[in-house]
Amino acid sequence: MFPQGMNRAGVPSGRTACPGAWPDFDVNAMYLADAVTFACQEDPPSLPFPGQPDAAWAVGSGYPYVTLMGQPVPTLPYDYSLRLGRFNCESETTGMTCTNLLNGKGFRVAIAGATKIGG
Repeated sequence: MFPQGMNRAGVPSGRTACPGAWPDFDVNAMYLADAVTFACQEDPPSLPFPGQPDAAWAVGSGYPYVTLMGQPVPTLPYDYSLRLGRFNCESETTGMTCTNLLNGKGFRVAIAGATKIGG
């Protein structure tokens, strides 16, 4: 999910990236598989709440949670990295970088903006 107050220059509009779903869906995150795409999610966005598959990486980790929309959401602390299979994410005070280790594609999300890595 994009941080609040992020520079959205370079992020496509919901009208462009979410054809047929906008205005109910908007761009508020990036998704990494074999390629990087902008994620279209409902407002409020779906988040990795405890008990959902997207939050399984945090179970038993001792990582902190933040509260968003009244729900706890796991976070990767600054100066930590997390590797799951072919994916690696690094959290720094300057932003989060996630990379597909097999092809070098990825993204960086920070207050300064969101950028694709490796095309």
